[in-house]
Amino acid sequence: MNASGGRRWSMKSNSKRVLKSVEIPATKATPNTGIPDMAYINREIAIREVAEALELRFASSGRIHCWFPELHKNGDLDASVAIQRDFNKVKCFGCDSRPMGPIDLVMSVTGLTPLESALWIAGRFEVPMRPKGKHSRRDRTRSVATGMEQPLELLVRSGVWAQLNPQAQRLLVVMLSLASKRSGQAVYDLEISYAGMQRYSGIGSLSSVSRGLQQIREIGWLPAKSTQPVNHGPGQPAGKYILTPFSDAAHECMQAVAEQIRTEIAVEKELRKRKRQNRIAMY
Repeated sequence: MNASGGRRWSMKSNSKRVLKSVEIPATKATPNTGIPDMAYINREIAIREVAEALELRFASSGRIHCWFPELHKNGDLDASVAIQRDFNKVKCFGCDSRPMGPIDLVMSVTGLTPLESALWIAGRFEVPMRPKGKHSRRDRTRSVATGMEQPLELLVRSGVWAQLNPQAQRLLVVMLSLASKRSGQAVYDLEISYAGMQRYSGIGSLSSVSRGLQQIREIGWLPAKSTQPVNHGPGQPAGKYILTPFSDAAHECMQAVAEQIRTEIAVEKELRKRKRQNRIAMY
């Protein structure tokens, strides 16, 4: 450990990680101009580039070999870590880990704290600084009475809604409004064509509808494959969809995003506290 509390890690040929003491590089900004923007780090610094900076091993498929090969039966010979580009996260399906953004990824690979991980990234990428007095616009996740949650309300409160593209947001409102809830179940059924989705949502193209549906699948709301045909033309049949806003996959996604936001806020508070302490120590 050095004075800054930083550690360096390196990867051996067997992919096991080793931590070594080293100084965490200074952020790429002038001193006393504020603190690194944590939301920018998690949203705008590409997760693939962070994985490359960590020297993780990529497969030809574009997936990443897990940095915990000992947790895999075959040492993760077939890469298990998928990149979720729309949400800037990675997830290991072999370890069944929760989705991780840039700060979480650095924490998992290196063993650094959230603060150290954020500074690790800010020392290697261009990160805007949040000026003094300008705090995070995100409020703490508000609690909801158990059993009283509404599907869209959960997305908003967890922070997932803000990370969806406009097409997915429009489609979620339309699909949930038109769907029928199964009796005694937290599952919704919907029969609608791509043309119908365009008509009710105002989305301009079929490709945009497809992009929106892809994001809805990624947050665990649309696990079942649609019967919608690939060729969309006049008189196209309606596709059948099953919406599962309370599925385990949806819950995992919301928990991961909510935890990420809490981490961002905690790191920002700790950085501001340290800056105040340093200013006091100078006098």
